[in-house]
Amino acid sequence: MPQAVEKYYENDRFYREHSSIDFLHKDIIEYKKGFWDAAFGYQIRLLGNLPIIDVGAGTGQFVDYWEKHCYYEAIGIEPSKLARTYGLLVKIQCIAN
Repeated sequence: MPQAVEKYYENDRFYREHSSIDFLHKDIIEYKKGFWDAAFGYQIRLLGNLPIIDVGAGTGQFVDYWEKHCYYEAIGIEPSKLARTYGLLVKIQCIAN
């Protein structure tokens, strides 16, 4: 990853500059209430039932959904520490780059 991009994510500038303060929290609440089920179900039908790596996984909701509905392994890679921390709220482990 280019150094400028890496610093951008290390400092969590992406989420701080491009979303509201509570965006990640609201996103997780929406996921837990099933608001994303239709979109994620559609993505699963497009991709098929295979193991996946989600690069830029955010809080890992799609990874969680994939494993629950496809029964295949899914790994999320997310450079943002802030997003990975919120991912723990849905018990997802997204690894750093």
